[in-house]
Amino acid sequence: MMRVLRGAAIVIAAGGVVDPACDARSYERPTLSVEIVETPSLVLPAEGGGTRWDLARRARQALRDNLGAQWEVVDGPVSTAAARVVVGDAVPAIELGPWSDLQTGRAPIHAVTVASQLPTNVRIVSASAPRQITIWDAAAIDASIEGRGLKGHKVTVRLFKDDVALASTEHVWQSDVEVFDARLMFLPPAVGLHRLEIRASSSLAERTDVDNRVSLLVGTNAVRRRVLVYQPRLSWMGAFVARAIERDPRFELAARAQASRGVAVSAGKALEGFDTFDVVVVGAPDALTDAEVEALNRYVNGRGGSVLLVADRRPGGPYVRLAPSASFDEVLLQKPTDIAPGLRASELSVPNRPREGWEPLTSDRTQPVLMSVPRGRGRLVFSGALDAWRYREGSRYWQDLVAGLAARTPADVHVQVEPPVARPGELIEVSSNAPLARIDDQAIRLWPGGEPGIFRGQFRWPAATESISVTAEKEGAIAQTVVSVDPGAADAWRDRDAALGAFAAAHGGRIVSAQDIGRLVNELRQTAERRPTSRTVRPMHSVWWIAPFAAFLAAEWTLRRRRHLH
Repeated sequence: MMRVLRGAAIVIAAGGVVDPACDARSYERPTLSVEIVETPSLVLPAEGGGTRWDLARRARQALRDNLGAQWEVVDGPVSTAAARVVVGDAVPAIELGPWSDLQTGRAPIHAVTVASQLPTNVRIVSASAPRQITIWDAAAIDASIEGRGLKGHKVTVRLFKDDVALASTEHVWQSDVEVFDARLMFLPPAVGLHRLEIRASSSLAERTDVDNRVSLLVGTNAVRRRVLVYQPRLSWMGAFVARAIERDPRFELAARAQASRGVAVSAGKALEGFDTFDVVVVGAPDALTDAEVEALNRYVNGRGGSVLLVADRRPGGPYVRLAPSASFDEVLLQKPTDIAPGLRASELSVPNRPREGWEPLTSDRTQPVLMSVPRGRGRLVFSGALDAWRYREGSRYWQDLVAGLAARTPADVHVQVEPPVARPGELIEVSSNAPLARIDDQAIRLWPGGEPGIFRGQFRWPAATESISVTAEKEGAIAQTVVSVDPGAADAWRDRDAALGAFAAAHGGRIVSAQDIGRLVNELRQTAERRPTSRTVRPMHSVWWIAPFAAFLAAEWTLRRRRHLH
């Protein structure tokens, strides 16, 4: 017996030294990850009572209760899941991390939407404002307001700064479902950041008003736009536009005119070339040479600047390549006609057949006189008001036109953030033409995306602070913008069912409503397949082998003692 006990202990010890391995096969349930996409709109009321949050939680619990036997249902994104379900009213934020493999197509992604339309409701579905303006500008704040079940009732849209109403407009709904586009003007009181809020109120009580406000951020600076008035030949129109721009504090004017053959007159700062200016105004464009036309074309396409061609006679010469038509009709009127508010002319040059893409800015009744077209990264504008200089009240029109064109010209380096007013912990996207950005003192890497030459990145700011500085640098040029972080920030309240459905379809899934979740349950039941798994087992790794090993040795030692053996 002692030999048997000793042999058993030796076998266990030898097994531990040899450490044998064997393959074990088993079957396990596939993993189904279910995530609620957290968005501010989940606080809105839902069909059947409660909020969209409540409906989303009920949908998640229904998936867990009905699919627990076929699937291993887990909360949150899991990269190894066999299928995924997103629940909410918007597309989940795609960022580096667990969801970074969503576009690989390795697992289908289904969507359960909790969005619903309230029978009587006003909501702001979109809002926009310029991110940066000068202290001399007025910012146009645009908002789209949707009304449902409010025919005959009135909505009032107001613009607030620090709870003080700055502007307002009203609209009476003409149908049961209607969208009203409101425009409110903001005059900045000082240089700096201005937190604005749009609020919409209805004359009829609503079930909720949390979707009736949107937060915006407008920055104001005192930067003057650089404008060049270039005249290859002296012209009254070129001189008049230059005089109007010279009187405007928004601009830093430089001018160059060819007074006669071989004699040029310059004013303003040294002319380094077109690329240093935000707008180039060309007087007497018919005198441009081929080389000058090519230089302007490169400026518009490459630099992204705007060129305003101010004609004073019927177009001709090389610059016709930049004009809206190859031929023009000259119209002479006995009395000047109103082309635009504050702009009149009696001698007009009207294009015969405008080239594709050119659109009229103004017209004398039916014939286009001023036309514009995007070209590359910039814009071309043509004026056929040949004698507008005679009527001095047109100065304001040219000032505002040049200011609008200057605002479109991109800086050498630029950076933007979305959203400009964010809640703590919300995902903030940075886009720039520089590959590296800095968030306060922390650098983040930006990656190519969206369009050529544009880099994008993301970050989250966990705490509520007054503002975050976002800076980008490229070839010595620096651009800066800010993000305001506020727990009470409000975004535009638009449902994104179409985007959510497209997102699911792009990943091999389907979208269903929370009330129709049974269809998704049935489909997932049919597609659930227990997956065989094979793993290597080393039985001697178990610590429980110590117990029989010790027991065998103890029993053998006890028998030896009883028999008085050593």
